[in-house]
Amino acid sequence: MKQPNINPTDLDINNSTDKLTPVKFIIGGVNATKGEFPWQGLLVWKDNTGGTFLCGATLIGKNYAMTAAHCAEDMRVSTSVLQFGIIDSEYDRTGVVRISQKFIHPNYIATDYEVHNDIAILKLSTSVGENTNIKTIALPVDDSQMITGTGIVTGWGHYYYNGQISKDPSRFLQQATIDFISPAYCK
Repeated sequence: MKQPNINPTDLDINNSTDKLTPVKFIIGGVNATKGEFPWQGLLVWKDNTGGTFLCGATLIGKNYAMTAAHCAEDMRVSTSVLQFGIIDSEYDRTGVVRISQKFIHPNYIATDYEVHNDIAILKLSTSVGENTNIKTIALPVDDSQMITGTGIVTGWGHYYYNGQISKDPSRFLQQATIDFISPAYCK
């Protein structure tokens, strides 16, 4: 592999910044392996026109999952299912459970410029049995210890390839390492 012909001492660092620039998309994601993220679920529903929609969800209890409010907002409970223990959204049909209720945060607001309280809880119609590929996530009991450093995010979202955002979401569960941003930075 040819190395770039750049001398670091020749670079102009006067215009650099120490601030991170958040982006809306996960960059540099790779396929996850089965059982690696056993709490990760795939929310699937159909709208009135027969269109299919996908969002990620997290198993937070045997009867409850958490997702984004913008995913649950227009979702019809009667045509929605969650799948757990899968990494291939097209061929894996294990861990399917129906949703009986949705609870969107009462202060959820989404505009073209900002989103607040983007969280929803989904009550499952039956309990999810845990196994090697399906487990509830371990959540902190309070926020007394702020997380710093890096973490891993997962999902089936759209991806960026050759300068273009994909038309369809990823078929395979993706994972990417990200830097945590402090609440102070976000304010």
